Amino acid sequence: MLLGKPGDIAALALDRLTVVRQRKVDALIEELDRVITASEKLSKADSAAEGTDAKKQALGRRGGTDMFKTVAALKHFSLNDVEGATVKFWQILHDTPAALRGAEARTALINWLAMLSSAHPSPRCREDVKTLRYEACGEGASRDGFTCGLWQLLHATSVALPDEPDSGARWLAALEGFAQHLFLCSECSEHFLRAVNAAEGSGIQSRTDAIMWLWQTHNRVSKRLKEEEGDTDGRHEAWPSKQLCPSCFRESDEYKHSAVLSFLEGYYSTEAVRSVKQTPAKAGSATWTETMLIVLVVAVALVAIMRQTPQYVLPQKLRSI
Repeated sequence: MLLGKPGDIAALALDRLTVVRQRKVDALIEELDRVITASEKLSKADSAAEGTDAKKQALGRRGGTDMFKTVAALKHFSLNDVEGATVKFWQILHDTPAALRGAEARTALINWLAMLSSAHPSPRCREDVKTLRYEACGEGASRDGFTCGLWQLLHATSVALPDEPDSGARWLAALEGFAQHLFLCSECSEHFLRAVNAAEGSGIQSRTDAIMWLWQTHNRVSKRLKEEEGDTDGRHEAWPSKQLCPSCFRESDEYKHSAVLSFLEGYYSTEAVRSVKQTPAKAGSATWTETMLIVLVVAVALVAIMRQTPQYVLPQKLRSI
């Protein structure tokens, strides 16, 4: 098994990876504990220097479309919200090790990690969820930051995909595995998988396909929630609004898809948010790969599983999408 930074694993940079050749569970746990302990010391040192103790609050399934109202005045998506949703996801997964049981679930996780390691927009994800605040999405029962931030994460990864013929298809496959095995909200998962398996989802191949499909899917979710719950405060309106993107509309008030694509590429551009003040650390204080967040939290989850399943044997190398 290979341990190291996601980018080094993806590139198979063996000189920068730790190779665990022994396949005994005890030996693997010992190596993972060593890596985790070293990272925790670094994380605590960073947190002490940065000095913050903001707290995350409630997790809910209905918060996703609230972003359409609260971010109306923002020129770009909130990187803090994306980071908050990312870290919260790992926290949930770590607290629910049963979610990773079975070959299909582990394969889904590997594919999801591979997608995030190449397309995640954050330059500085941190392990401690308490050091992050949701900015645009809000918190609490009526404004659930995690779900809203998760939507922003998905949009941002679609925009960050490389311009390759099948990048959209590989991205969607990772999302499908995530929804089926890792999204611990059965109703949310069912709705998302239904959208993936619809005719529109089956035609996704390119980066542009992925961007536009997710935007349309998100607006369909908003419309459904508006019909189910009502919309007295405008939480479930179609997005972007005319106020936010006048050029996105035709005279008939229908969306102009080419203009919407340009808007989404600008709104979710990682270049655009790098100069925006981050909370609590300074922008660029660490890179996504340097934090080793993905490897460490997955390691914790795997350790929890292995301790309950002594005969479990890990594969010798990670699969990529």
